[in-house]
Order: sequence, then C-alpha cells, then structure tokens
Amino acid sequence: MHLQGTTDANGLRIAIVVSRFNDFVTDRLPLMVMYKLVVDFGISLEQAQQVAPLAVQALMAGYAGDEQPDAQTQATIVSMIQSPEPLHTLGMLLWGIWSDPPPADNVLHLPRLWN
Repeated sequence: MHLQGTTDANGLRIAIVVSRFNDFVTDRLPLMVMYKLVVDFGISLEQAQQVAPLAVQALMAGYAGDEQPDAQTQATIVSMIQSPEPLHTLGMLLWGIWSDPPPADNVLHLPRLWN
C-alpha cells in the first residue's frame, strides 16, 4: 500500500519560536551540522562554524516549505559553488535544498512500513 497526500501551504505563515522545548533546533541541530561538516566533508572547524548557520537555515526553510533565500544567502551559496572542493559540493547541496520549488515540496509520499 502506498499512501499519497498533498499539502497546500499557500498563504500560510510559519514561525519558529525559540523556547525551552525546542533546544534541538536552537542548540543541537547547529552542532550536529558542524560535526557532520567536519567529519564527513573534512572542512576545518572554522569553516564549519561559518557554513553551519546557512545549512541550518536551509534545512529549516526546506522543512517549512519556504524555499526563498534572500539575496545575501543566494550570493553566499553562489560563492561556495564557485569555490574549490569541498565548499563547491556543499554549495551545490545547499542550492538543492533552497531550490526545491513547489509543488515538489507539497507532495508527501509515505511507503507502508507496517502490515
């Protein structure tokens, strides 16, 4: 069985509120992103500290269905794409997250994982 559903978030405004209950987003996610950048991509901790906020912003925007980066974010990603590896690949990954246009992000496919 394959479940398929759609969501329409047109006109919906979503805010992320920092509270004592969402420390995952505010504290842990940036740290996990920095860890993965250093371990998996082999970039320096200093570079990871610069790139991690941009990656977290992209992940949160992609999750919210708000893939509209501002001009500064676009310029930063283009600069990364024009850089040597591993920043080039990171820039391409970020661009992929930011450029997920509707309706691709508004269709949900859930495979049946239970009997």
